[in-house]
Amino acid sequence: MSHGDEEASEVVTSLALLLREKADAKTQSTTLEQELNIVKAYVKIQSVRFRDRLRFSLMIPETMATQNVIVPKLIIQPIVENAVKYGVETTDRPVVVRVCLRIENAHLIITVFNDGKGFNPAAFQSESTGVGLHNISSRLKLKFGSEAGLHVESAVDSTTSVKIWLPYAKKGEVSLG
Repeated sequence: MSHGDEEASEVVTSLALLLREKADAKTQSTTLEQELNIVKAYVKIQSVRFRDRLRFSLMIPETMATQNVIVPKLIIQPIVENAVKYGVETTDRPVVVRVCLRIENAHLIITVFNDGKGFNPAAFQSESTGVGLHNISSRLKLKFGSEAGLHVESAVDSTTSVKIWLPYAKKGEVSLG
């Protein structure tokens, strides 16, 4: 900062937050606000890398108090990471990566969309592209059973959308363990 390189300082701060959160295996849950801060830190780093090729947006209902909503830790960032890796990295044009949140039928719905190249859903089962998504899906099933899940929609040379749903829980209603 003393040399006027604010962007480098922001990237280092973002990287420190990201590494600290990924290294902290003690807590399995966090607030949605903190989870989104991790996503924003990751996107900040990638925005420096990809410049105008990465067009990120976050859509949160005005009535949602993210600091009071409890979610499993590192449930959104790995999906955004996949969107960048398989959407932005694989094309030379600008790619939109969008995280949308909403509440529906006592569930928090998180959708991560990108308009990159997409992929053949049949290949999802056998390629390494699905490992992180399978891990998230397994964590959701272990914690919430049939009350949570993950669904992927994609088409070659088109868009990819990953939708997570889980019980909508506020601070005080569940422990952060």
